[in-house]
Amino acid sequence: MASVTKPIKRKASPDERQEDDGVQFVPKRMELQPLKDESIYFFRNGLRHVIPYYFKFSTHAKGRWVGRKVYDVFSEEFQSEKPEYYERAINLGKVTVNGKVATMETVIKDNDVVTHLVHRHEPPVSSQSINIITNNKDLLVVNKPPSIPVHPCGRYRQNTMINILKNEYDIDNIYTIHRLDKCTSGLLLFGKRISKVQEIEEQIRDRQVHKEYLALVNGHFNHPGTIECNESIKVLSHKVGEPRTGRMHQIRVHLQYLGFPIINDPLYSHSCWTKHNQTENILSDIIASRFPQQPIINETTDTTKTEEIKTEKEEESEAKDTNNSGFISKEKKYEEDKEIIFNIDPHCTECHTPSRPDPTHNELIMYLHALSYTGPNWGYRTDPPEWAREYLKDL
Repeated sequence: MASVTKPIKRKASPDERQEDDGVQFVPKRMELQPLKDESIYFFRNGLRHVIPYYFKFSTHAKGRWVGRKVYDVFSEEFQSEKPEYYERAINLGKVTVNGKVATMETVIKDNDVVTHLVHRHEPPVSSQSINIITNNKDLLVVNKPPSIPVHPCGRYRQNTMINILKNEYDIDNIYTIHRLDKCTSGLLLFGKRISKVQEIEEQIRDRQVHKEYLALVNGHFNHPGTIECNESIKVLSHKVGEPRTGRMHQIRVHLQYLGFPIINDPLYSHSCWTKHNQTENILSDIIASRFPQQPIINETTDTTKTEEIKTEKEEESEAKDTNNSGFISKEKKYEEDKEIIFNIDPHCTECHTPSRPDPTHNELIMYLHALSYTGPNWGYRTDPPEWAREYLKDL
């Protein structure tokens, strides 16, 4: 097991995250609106599930969309669904342009706002409770369980730290100071006041803040002490929920480069990492091994990739639509302590897909844990995770 200390890189400026009257402001290309009376959680087999709910994606027209029919844009660029799905969606009135129901002949113009109402299904995450370490007027410090994203991204919205804290702990109006990968556990800081966020970010920029990680790796370090890795970082993929800037995966990449990858890292400990395999082939090999029936998207193509479109679409403007025209109500039941019933949308592909198997424990956890943060005159620390305790007995 390795213990790694590193300075925290500065994240997005607070003015990109400030809130006013319940509306969260994000970069200019995205607009976000709060939803009311949203779905609830239910728990089964140690997992936190979200009852499916209706959700509206909204975005301003991209330059390449102008002059094209709505149907052509959706069917050619959003390939997560078949073309006939989008034809039905348009005919059912689920797609609008500037607030007006689109038709198969609607052509997109510059500055148009395009929306799509969907029946949203989120992946389950661990049902492990969130341990609150500090909760005061300036900061919220928690021990993040593995498998839970920090903020809405990709297919996750309610099953994120931000919304679980809001929905179950009644903690709202918090701002991310830093992030952890979805499967990484450990110390996570949120700011409650913009001034506090700015203060800590200034400390981060001045390299006054350090994080200590625990990692369980393949192999053994020959000598105790500090190992310095100056290799430049090349993140394997930005298509798995990572931003286009910053130093995400830093510890994971450096451990892999040093020959000690984290044991169960789904990216950087994969068997496809060999000296003969080119970096550009590795992601395709990993996808092919995990999803053998899925077509591999050529990352060198000039067209928009399915994964990129999906992530971008799901991060953009969000608003609840109460018009459920075309939907019928049926019952779908899950049983644990009580019966869970939710509506099945006859148009929703996910509703009519055979039940997916729950993720396994190994798919939810990575042996990387943020153990402590230390800054000027302050510091926070978590207990070691269960997988690390036996290795710490001799230290």
